[in-house]
Amino acid sequence: PATMRRDLLEVGIDPELFDSNVIIAKTPYEAAEKAHALATLTEWDEFRTLDLPKIYDLMLKPAFVFDGRAVLPAAALKAHGFDAFVIGKG
Repeated sequence: PATMRRDLLEVGIDPELFDSNVIIAKTPYEAAEKAHALATLTEWDEFRTLDLPKIYDLMLKPAFVFDGRAVLPAAALKAHGFDAFVIGKG
């Protein structure tokens, strides 16, 4: 979490704006809870093996996924009820 905050502040994000608007979740499941949308912005392997039904159940509906790195299986996302948008393929 400290690294994410530092990286954003280094590119000019106002610290007060960051602190009042950004919550860094400890797990993907914590991030999904009561969210309408999720975005994957990394290619980390831990995001390739998520429990998609669990995430869907935690989210508000409609549940959107924006996969910015094309790491999640689009067909599986849609099969589990997500409105999925894979935007990481060129």
